[in-house]
Amino acid sequence: VIQDNPLIAYLPHQQKFLDELLRWEGWGNQHPDRTCSECGKSEAAIRCTDCFCPDVWCDECVVRLHERTPLHRIQRWNGEFFERTTLGKLNLRLRVGHTGSGSCQTYESQTCTIIDTTGTHEIVVDFCGCPSSPSDRVTKFLRSRLFPATTSEPQTAVTFRLLEFYHILAFESKASAYEVYHTLVRLTDNCGSGNVSDRYRAFMRVAREWACLKMLKRSGRGHDPGGIASTPPGSCAVLCPACPQPGKNLPDDWRTQPPSKQWIYSLFIGLDANFRLKRKEVSSANADPSLSGASAYFVDESVYQRHITENENARQEKSTCVNHNAVNLANLKSTKGLAVTGVGTVDCTRHNMKRPCSVGDLQHWERYYNMDFLILSSLSGDQAQVIVISYDIACQWSLHFLERIRKYFHISDKVLDGKKLVFLVPKFHLPAHVERCQIEFSFNLAKWVGRTDGEAPERGWSNINPVAVATKENGPGARHDTLNAHFGDYNWKKICGIHEILSRKMDEALSLSKVHQEQLEDMNIEGLKHHIIIWEAEMSAWEEDHAQPNPFQPRVRQISQATVRLQLARAEAEELLTPSGGFTHTEMSPSSFVAGGLDLEESIRKYSLEVADLGNHATDSQKTKLQLTSNSIRRKFADWTAIQLLYMPVVPSLRGTTDADDLTAVSPSALQLYLPSDLPSSTACDSRLISCEWDLRFAQAHDALAEVRQYLRVRSFMLGFKDRFLRGQGANTRARESLKVVERRIKKCAYTYRNARTSLKSLASRLSKPGWDNTLHELSDGDIRSMGDYLQGETEGRTTLSWIWVDKSVANSDDPSVQDGLRVQWCKARARASRWTEETILLKEEMRRVLQFLDWQGEWWKANAECCSFKAEAYRDGAMAYALRQASIRRAIGTRFATKFSSYLQVSSYPL
Repeated sequence: VIQDNPLIAYLPHQQKFLDELLRWEGWGNQHPDRTCSECGKSEAAIRCTDCFCPDVWCDECVVRLHERTPLHRIQRWNGEFFERTTLGKLNLRLRVGHTGSGSCQTYESQTCTIIDTTGTHEIVVDFCGCPSSPSDRVTKFLRSRLFPATTSEPQTAVTFRLLEFYHILAFESKASAYEVYHTLVRLTDNCGSGNVSDRYRAFMRVAREWACLKMLKRSGRGHDPGGIASTPPGSCAVLCPACPQPGKNLPDDWRTQPPSKQWIYSLFIGLDANFRLKRKEVSSANADPSLSGASAYFVDESVYQRHITENENARQEKSTCVNHNAVNLANLKSTKGLAVTGVGTVDCTRHNMKRPCSVGDLQHWERYYNMDFLILSSLSGDQAQVIVISYDIACQWSLHFLERIRKYFHISDKVLDGKKLVFLVPKFHLPAHVERCQIEFSFNLAKWVGRTDGEAPERGWSNINPVAVATKENGPGARHDTLNAHFGDYNWKKICGIHEILSRKMDEALSLSKVHQEQLEDMNIEGLKHHIIIWEAEMSAWEEDHAQPNPFQPRVRQISQATVRLQLARAEAEELLTPSGGFTHTEMSPSSFVAGGLDLEESIRKYSLEVADLGNHATDSQKTKLQLTSNSIRRKFADWTAIQLLYMPVVPSLRGTTDADDLTAVSPSALQLYLPSDLPSSTACDSRLISCEWDLRFAQAHDALAEVRQYLRVRSFMLGFKDRFLRGQGANTRARESLKVVERRIKKCAYTYRNARTSLKSLASRLSKPGWDNTLHELSDGDIRSMGDYLQGETEGRTTLSWIWVDKSVANSDDPSVQDGLRVQWCKARARASRWTEETILLKEEMRRVLQFLDWQGEWWKANAECCSFKAEAYRDGAMAYALRQASIRRAIGTRFATKFSSYLQVSSYPL
């Protein structure tokens, strides 16, 4: 199908496309007599490359036709080809400030440079002098949708069209003003002849001013009677509609809810630093002031700088966890040549959006006093009663946090009055911490946080990092304005797609909540019920007070390496004591006969493994040992089959003559025993033998499963011991050899289990044994894992315990390490089930909040439309139309989101 691979379909037509491009270089089929397409009289020589027509005109007609499109690009035929020229050279003049179709009687003229999406244009501008026209040139330009580069006698302007295009292009592609401007220069002159006036600085300045004005306009500052001067800090930030916003998206009684419901209104925020967003020591705040100031995402710079001055000599405590670079290197890393080493930020961690007044520059890398200021600035005025704070070094930063903020003079510690603070470490960063931190600061184990991972700030950096190269060379004001604009667009794009994000998360949460709840119920087996009551009480106590015993912490000392070696030696000794020799049929009962067959089966399997491990370069000693084993198996087989004739006379007809008559012709690996489970279901067999094999196979399967669990625990210990204590090639090589022994035993036990289960499946139909496989499940490779091991792609919050550990024999085990492991795993399973259930509740509440926020915002814009304070009718009409348009946009978004959320919100409640 062509649609599947359009390039393949295009290739046969490539020549046609090339021919048509070349055709455009000439006259084509236009006017063989080369007269003007418009008047039909004068000689035609001009064509326009921006008009949607192939016509060629005379000079007079092309000027008349382009009076309202003066920035189109034209070409003149010079006798050989069409060459670039301009409408300005044809005496077309750009009229600004004049309204109506009549001619302007008085005007002032000035040659100006106009920058548009089509390039840069030198053109004579007529500034209207009519009484109805504005008196200043700036306003004349603006009313012609041209943005002047200066506020005094401007001679350069940029079209609104180009500014709108670049505004969005910069957000999507992260293209700098330099890149875009020089793209326009090349559109004007791609040969570098130097005929284009340099207006780069003017364009860069105008683009920055435009971005700031759009931010002010979209935040309603133009509708405020106090105007820009009365802009409150953070009021131009795009707010997260799903976060709790009192007065905007919370019920009136949210403050009075009990703790069991209050957690739904928790605020989830995260801190992080980005050291790519540096700034060199260029310019200054006086030479390059910020246009946006503290009105959006950056903190109040004057207060922030005073805070830094007072605390810059404070020494940062060394980390008592692992060697966090953010902590230990904050006092050591060089800042030579840098005015700013990066930025710190506070984001909402549930929805990955920048918060108002929550971004600040870092001067000496990631110092506590920087991050303290940012968190207090972010929470200033926030009314949430429970705040969950995520930070990759929260275990260290939170230790003396409250003590530090009481010493800060320029920040009020009252910001945190009446608030419960919960400090956690983001999930991806947590494994780098010591074991204590991995429990105390885990999102997976903390109560009432849902499936929040705390990594939101990290995700946001990927969007802003591409602008780091450009902003590194900026002055302080330009850099802040650029980052503010990008943060605002980032938030807006998040809002536009938040319905898809929340819906996708809800689908996953509903599914996995059920899975993990069932997993938890599966663990409530008979032998554990009395333990579970105790474990649940311990979990509840720890969740309320972390000073209580930690239920997730192992309490039984792990076995020593010497103990592991002793266990392996004993296992080998037991194998050496396996009975061997012939059988005496006069003394062999049916059960002894079947048991002998199972022993012979095991001997044949071991021989097969030894043959497989022998390799192509076996020594004579190895070959001799293998031959002796082969001879022994053949003797056992001959003796056992002689007894089999008495108990199973049908077997010789199934076996044939080869095995019985010439044992040397058959490899021991190929010998077939024909135990009752190997017989076809239509073949008769002594019921005593069938029952005996069933009992022996059932016990064999359980024994093998128990050995699998035992060796998995041994492997877990050996891996942990190796990682923690062994260093050097020799020690690690010896450890790997020991691990190979354990792995072989695990595989051997797994094979035995699977073989026994296959036999039980065959025997079950003969004995009518329904339900036998309720405990003896099929064993896949993924099931053979320790209690704490994950499958590929699983994480702590998504893993499930392998079925081999959910067994009565495990529950009734008197091994303290087994019981301790079960306690930890049950507590983790309960935590997983709780987090996924909490997630469904949080997501439903966030959906509701999003809809209520959009409704509130629509009404807010509607109110702005009704109370415009402009006296001039034209300004008042514009402000009213803009406010009503914004209100309509919120209603349309709300309607679309409500349709998406409807099926989830109809559920009255999700169980907790």
